Amino acid sequence: MERELFDLWEDNIAIISPAGIISYANKSWKQFAIDNDLDPQECSEGINYLKVCQEATGEYSNEARIALEGIQDVIHGRKRTFKLEYPCHSPEKQRWFLLKATPLSKTVPTSVLLQHIDITERKLAEEDVKRKAHMLKSVGEAVIATDPQGYIDYMNKAAEELYGCRLEEVRGSNIVNVTPATATREQAREIMTELSKGRRWEGEFGVYRTDGTEFSAHVTDTPIVDDNGEMTGIIGISYDITERRLAEENLRRSKDELAAIYKNAPMIMMLLDK
Repeated sequence: MERELFDLWEDNIAIISPAGIISYANKSWKQFAIDNDLDPQECSEGINYLKVCQEATGEYSNEARIALEGIQDVIHGRKRTFKLEYPCHSPEKQRWFLLKATPLSKTVPTSVLLQHIDITERKLAEEDVKRKAHMLKSVGEAVIATDPQGYIDYMNKAAEELYGCRLEEVRGSNIVNVTPATATREQAREIMTELSKGRRWEGEFGVYRTDGTEFSAHVTDTPIVDDNGEMTGIIGISYDITERRLAEENLRRSKDELAAIYKNAPMIMMLLDK
């Protein structure tokens, strides 16, 4: 009955004896062999799986040796379980699997349940995130990604330098606590309203670095939306506009001074004539 249930699983499953002999392989295990142009009989019941790992050559031979040692540790009770993520690419597509070895009894040596679980979708997603993160490292503006509640998932190098903290130190912290802003309640309400509607928000306000110093920032917040239109995160891009603000303030003062001079020009001329 248990073996019939194993045949319903999508994961590739096999049971090996303490000596490494495969005593059972489910349909998915055999189908995987067929999909890779292998004879199922050469990697199913009666075959010594440990020997296959030991004699492996080629591109993934190192992973095979790691698997051999890990499975033997489980068989002889040196480890409770063993897990190994490994690539198994074909000419047509990239694939990754998780090998998991679980003992079937408390006595040693013991038979072991082997599972080869397809984790390709997760690995491709991770690779995509790594590529995007690498691209964002070279972006001049500070980029911070959070979940919908504002908990930090990622920040690029420019953000670390601008706000005076490292991603490893603040990942999982709320951005409100890491980079507190002087935004008004009206601004905060406006930001969340726009984001919840799937629209980006752009504006300026003061922000405090982790050392307590304040600077003026131009901020653009953009919602990350899934296929169902639900917001799954927020990307914030910001840069320091303190110098621009100072220049604008100096320009305003200069204009005010000039305006005062022109306004008082008749009186000045009259005093000069005397």
